[in-house]
Amino acid sequence: MIPGLEPHGNWSAAIRLAVAGTRLLRLKRDVELGWTLLRSSKLVAQLHKPVDRIASAASLSIIQTLDTSSVAALEAWLRSDDTTFFDEIDEDWRGV
Repeated sequence: MIPGLEPHGNWSAAIRLAVAGTRLLRLKRDVELGWTLLRSSKLVAQLHKPVDRIASAASLSIIQTLDTSSVAALEAWLRSDDTTFFDEIDEDWRGV
């Protein structure tokens, strides 16, 4: 955790997506998903409303520019602290 970042804030969410996307690209595992996650990380970082507030009030799917993979991963993380999606990519990354 970087000091000064909110645990479930926009920057934290954007960093999670960017790291996962970059690792997928470097692993050459799922290049299309990697690029999609990187694009989503930029969108989340640029949101004017807190991502955790959007997720708790409705669904991140109302942000039409976010892809379904990013929505599912972020909602699992924000709602129940489920990081399975990110953890699987991290495990593959560490196994290389």
